[in-house]
Amino acid sequence: LERITKKAQNKNINFYFVQQPYRQAQIDKYPHIQKIMKSFPKDISKIMEQHGGKFFNAHDLLQLNDDYFADRSHLNDKGSKVVSEQIAKFIDKSEK
Repeated sequence: LERITKKAQNKNINFYFVQQPYRQAQIDKYPHIQKIMKSFPKDISKIMEQHGGKFFNAHDLLQLNDDYFADRSHLNDKGSKVVSEQIAKFIDKSEK
């Protein structure tokens, strides 16, 4: 990720990294997922800040319930629509 963000920065490309929502029941059930869900955003944010990228944590922002998932980790059509709309708003706000 660091190489990609550096390359994008050198080419004046706006780089966005999106963390998709994950089912809360899975996070609650598995300690290793809890650990990842805490450390991952911190690590990604640091890399993005260092190289001019932007990080959008859709999981933390939206906190979607099971109605928005097709399976244990993938969004269904309803979830995809909600997340896509929020990503678009984030990019629009960032580009102004």
